[in-house]
Parts: sequence; C-alpha cells; structure tokens
Amino acid sequence: MILWISRRLALGGGPRARSTIKRLRGGIIGLALSLIPLTIVTHVAEGMIQGITARFLETGTGHLRIQSRTPVPHESVDLLAQELEEIEGDGPSEILLVQREHQGIGLIRGTSGNTGVQLRGVDTEWYQNDAGVQAYLQIRAGEFDLGSPEAIVLGEGLAQTLGAEVGQEVRVLTVRRGSTGSLLTRVSRFEVRGIVSSGYRDLDRLWAFIPIDRARTILPADSGTQIITLKIADPFILPNPLIVRDPELPRDLLRDVRATLGPQWQAQTWFELERSQYMNFLGTRDMLVFIMVVILLVAAVNISSTMINLVAERQQEFAILKALGASPWTIGRIVLTIGGLSGLGGIFLGLGFGSLGVLFVNEIIYVIEVLVNLFSAPGESVSILNPEFYLEQIPVLLLPGQLGLLGLAALFMTLISSLVPAYRAGKTPPAALFRRE
Repeated sequence: MILWISRRLALGGGPRARSTIKRLRGGIIGLALSLIPLTIVTHVAEGMIQGITARFLETGTGHLRIQSRTPVPHESVDLLAQELEEIEGDGPSEILLVQREHQGIGLIRGTSGNTGVQLRGVDTEWYQNDAGVQAYLQIRAGEFDLGSPEAIVLGEGLAQTLGAEVGQEVRVLTVRRGSTGSLLTRVSRFEVRGIVSSGYRDLDRLWAFIPIDRARTILPADSGTQIITLKIADPFILPNPLIVRDPELPRDLLRDVRATLGPQWQAQTWFELERSQYMNFLGTRDMLVFIMVVILLVAAVNISSTMINLVAERQQEFAILKALGASPWTIGRIVLTIGGLSGLGGIFLGLGFGSLGVLFVNEIIYVIEVLVNLFSAPGESVSILNPEFYLEQIPVLLLPGQLGLLGLAALFMTLISSLVPAYRAGKTPPAALFRRE
C-alpha cells in the first residue's frame, strides 16, 4: 500500500508528473554518476594492492623469511633449511616450500652503462619448483636457466638500463673485506640467459638472479645476507592489516619455526618485511575512497533537494492524507519510500556501469591514452598509469562483498538525506487544503 501511494504521489499526473519525473531522474543520475567512479576507484585500488602484494610475497620476500643476524657458515644454512622442511603444518599453515637464498649488493655493467643491483643467489631449480614465482615472474626473453656458474637472469627494467640482451656478457663488481679490514673489489663475468618481469618496475630494475653457489663465492658471508624463505598454503593467516584471517591459525607454525632457530636467526613475516610499503598503499587507497565518498554525499544531498521540492509540490496531497487520518509517521514513510526507490535506481545504475568499468578498465585506459596521444606534441607520449610506480596491467578484480557494501552505504546516505523532507511532509497541516497555488 505504501509503495502504491508513494508511486502515485511521486508521479502525479499531467505536467506535474513530467516535472517530478525530471527531478527524480536528475537525482538518480547524479547518484549513479557518483557511484561509477567510486566503484572503479575502490576496485582498482584493491586490485593494485593485491597485485603488488602478491608479487612481493611470491617473487620477493616469501611468506616467512628466516634471516641471519650475524654471518654463519653456509653449511649451517643448509642444515637449518632441512630442519625447517620437517616442520609439520596443517591446512593453511602447511609449509609448501623451503628455499635458500644468498643476497648482496653489487655494481653491474652492460653495453649502455652501469647501475647498482641486488644480486639474488638462488637454487638452480628455484623458478621451476615454485608455482607462485612462475605465476608472477614472466619470462620476456631467453629462459630462467641458472645451470652454469656464469649464468645470470636479469629483471626487465634492469636489462633496459644496461642495454643487455640474451647471450650478451655483463660484469658485476662486488666488494669484500680483507683480513686486514681493507675493502677488496672483485669483478665477475656473467652471460645473460634470460630476462624476466614481475609486471612491477620497482622490482624489475633491481633484481639479478645468479646460482647460489656462485653468489656465496663472490659475496662472502660478511658481505652478503643469508636467507631462508618459507612458502605456506595461505600467507594471509600471518598477522597483517590487509586481509585478516583467524589470528589463532599461525600461532603453532610461528612457535615451531622459532623453536627451530638459534639466537643468530630471526623470523619475519611478509608484512613485517615491507610494512612501510603496505601501509603507504593502504593510506593512498583510504584517501581515494574518502574523496569518492564526499562526492557520494553531494549526490545524496541532491536527492534530498529533489525530495524537498517534491514535498512542496505535493503539500495538498499530504494534507488530504492527514485529514483522512494518516499519521505523521505514515506520511514520513511515504516520503522515505520515494527517496529510497530513487536511491535504489541510482545504486543499480551506478554499480552496474561501475562493474562494467572495472571489468574493462585496462581497455578504457588504453583508449583514453590513444585519444590523448593523438593531440600530444610530436615525440611525447602520455601514460595514465606510469609503469614506474604502478603495475603494467591493472588486475581485474570484482568483489561482490564490496559492491554490496557500496550499495548499502549509498542507500543509507539516501535515506538519511530524505529524513528532513520526510519530517516536513509529516508536519503538513490539514489547513494546506485551503491554500491556492
């Protein structure tokens, strides 16, 4: 009954109906237009955060990193890795992989110049054995082959800086401390066997992979970092503010791992290793969402303005209902229903087109870049998402839960903005029947 009365009061008849429909349509479109960018921004930000986080987890820090506080013999690293493999996990805390790594800093030189590099000494089957690495570290040229001591695999950004290609030689300068405390340099020659990309330029321009035995030779324990990385079934059970799981799950795993370690080792989760980076991502996302919510509030106020005008136009109708015995609460419900239906219309349109924008966001950005570059100066190229700071491709991620939350928030704002006109309609006196327009 309330729905039927609300529809009749909202539409009326004749010229007034067209005027009312026009006003309501404006409010609906305004709400939809505010929801479209809000939907796209929240999903793109979430996709970016999850995409970059996954690349750090799978190709960089691992899920749980064991790192030496002081230089230890290589044999101790190998023995500890074997002990960690024997730890029994359950379900999401199951240990899938235990990998050794020897890292250090060097200066690498190619045909086009030189730059600093993070040398990562890994096992020869590191790439082949890790499905997570294969998913996020794409081979651009050659292959991930570390079968010989002279082999090296470069990140794509690093290869571009050096002007290096597969089959070419690069030289790596490393430093070690001599017996007297003086710094001694060493130049090592490598052949580029492959070029890889994580899709994130900040990682690609830093990494060079070499066999772990060669890394231990050119980067002694006192000038390198000895690492053991663990991969578990679900890395997000470890404490973090990005994706929260049951906090009880990782306790047994962390306890068993730390009980295996000696005083010269420390265990850090993936979030602890890159805390500042992840918190920066969250802060950026929250700021973008705040701006979009402000726009959504403006759209809700627009609907409130529409409802105030509707109440003013339908004053006599509300007075008749009140004279017939309708309570202020009933009349207020009618106005709230009209506002709610208008909000639902804007929500369905906004979330619908916003979801389409999320699904085709990469294509939309490409078309915009092509159109902008048509009018750019010769030799200049405009890139909306600079690969120096963002992923090369935005992960397409549609989250039903987030869509529902956005819809509920928009509906709540719409109903709140309709409270004032609903109150005014409920206070309409029966004497309004005798007013002349």
